[in-house]
Amino acid sequence: MKEISFGESAALSGPHLFAAIVTRGENGKVNIMGVSWFTFVSLKDGKLLFCTSNKGYTGGVIQKTKNASLCMVSEAMKDKVLQCCSCSGSNTDKTAEFDIALKPCDGFEVPVLAGAGVCWALELDNMMEAGDHTIYVMNVKKTVLLSDAPHVMAFDGYRRLATV
Repeated sequence: MKEISFGESAALSGPHLFAAIVTRGENGKVNIMGVSWFTFVSLKDGKLLFCTSNKGYTGGVIQKTKNASLCMVSEAMKDKVLQCCSCSGSNTDKTAEFDIALKPCDGFEVPVLAGAGVCWALELDNMMEAGDHTIYVMNVKKTVLLSDAPHVMAFDGYRRLATV
């Protein structure tokens, strides 16, 4: 038996679903953040939750605008979305920097990633602090399927993205 850190245990517990949270600030700037800390909370009422760092840009945008899109990431776009995890949206235009195409969808306040699979239009329902992260409970306003290409999972933390 070997004692390990909680962070190590999280990396070893995968694979985990991997998606992109897309936000649009009050200034119109779109930001993309990779996330594997999300889950379905209520199928009847259509609710998802995800966590973001209290230090990050994405959470602040959601708290102000109350909207986001969550997009399942396909194999074809995984490298670009993973690059979005390497910098902050507060000082980087990730769509331009990593050449990521967006697609507007009817019923979505925030665009989705062109080439994504399932995408959800989300509206903030509730939030609570959880240590160094904030949990966002989001109402699902609309769901679309853009592509049936297999989505990627996060392995070994975020060290590797691949389909199963």
